[in-house]
Amino acid sequence: MNHRIDERIVVTGLGVVCPAGVGLEAFWLSILRGTSSIREKTFFPNAGSRGRAAGIAQFEPATQFSWSDIPKAEGQDRLFRIAQTAIDEALAHAGLAGAAGAGDRADMGLYISSAIGPMATMEAIVRERLRGDLRDPGIWRTFSFGRIASLLASRCDLGGPYAVLPTGCAGGCDALGYGLSAIRSGAVDRAVVGAFEAPVTPLVEAAFARINATSSRDCPPKGASCPFDTKRDGFVLGEGGAALILERESAAMARGARPLGVIAGFGSCCSAFHMTDINGAGDAIATSIELALGDAHLTAHEIDHVNLHGSSTPMNDVAEANALRTTMNGATKTMPVTSLKSQNGHALAAANAIELAAAVMTVHEQVIPPTANLTEQDPRVGLAVVSPWPRPAPVRNVLKTSSGFGGIHSAIVVGRYDA
Repeated sequence: MNHRIDERIVVTGLGVVCPAGVGLEAFWLSILRGTSSIREKTFFPNAGSRGRAAGIAQFEPATQFSWSDIPKAEGQDRLFRIAQTAIDEALAHAGLAGAAGAGDRADMGLYISSAIGPMATMEAIVRERLRGDLRDPGIWRTFSFGRIASLLASRCDLGGPYAVLPTGCAGGCDALGYGLSAIRSGAVDRAVVGAFEAPVTPLVEAAFARINATSSRDCPPKGASCPFDTKRDGFVLGEGGAALILERESAAMARGARPLGVIAGFGSCCSAFHMTDINGAGDAIATSIELALGDAHLTAHEIDHVNLHGSSTPMNDVAEANALRTTMNGATKTMPVTSLKSQNGHALAAANAIELAAAVMTVHEQVIPPTANLTEQDPRVGLAVVSPWPRPAPVRNVLKTSSGFGGIHSAIVVGRYDA
């Protein structure tokens, strides 16, 4: 592989599965409308008392929620179907699908994340084991996170190295950062990166409710996720995933690909503040932003939009606002920001992969998607939130932030591609 250390890394394909839409076009049109795709949670018994809402992708409705049965074969789990659908779309979008792209896929890397893996299947396995009905001892391999990537690599005919980064709700950004480093180092010329989750299960719902992380407001489900608003009281669990195709610019040009954007910088750190809580001062978030800007060789003044983690939890939104006040050099009163969790809910690691796809589309289409459900902004936040309509704007660079349990904070800079 011949490469320059300063060569740009470009995005040439996107694939999305989420509540706002299955497929990139449906997703993008939906989030520009600014309408919440969260709906009432009626799909498993005894769903719990904390909240009635969930973000569910309209994806294979006939097998949408089967909590009692183990899939008949590997790759039939809802998580794998979401992941493969998104990856297949991204490869096709990049012109790398089928026989025509087989040569380029032969050494293509795969770097993905999932915070909790195929949880519905794991719950079903445990239930069968407790009943004494489990007959296939090999089914326990489902609990291996590495198996997620190996099976996806095989199904999608990717012959390069692979890795799974289970870094919680920062995982989508971390997977992209890992892929970015792999291409920069010369390990691969191109890679699939992304994150995928199917976490709306009885156990996961109960766990988040137990720590009071999810919304319990008595309101219509579509309004339950309301980042930055005074009435926010927790996130709404969602599902889905997104895949991005990253390539060395010269490799993309050699095969006639058309870049959608540039991955300019990545930064990550761990605050080690608390297992599930966040420091309201936002110092570690600010550090991840500064690292990403430094990696991109950009200043804060060259950022035109911030796609925030915006989880709709009381402290996260304040911490992010404080981090921007630390890093944006006084621009926070005018810097347009948004949170797509208002429309999709929080899909854990997959949330920021989906939001990265939106960031790429923002620089490509020059329009900023809106935040839904903002009626009265918390004065402690005090940001220039784009709401309720999309905003056409000249956007050179988008900053994407993310935070995860355990104190992980990661940030990505996505730049407009100019040939």
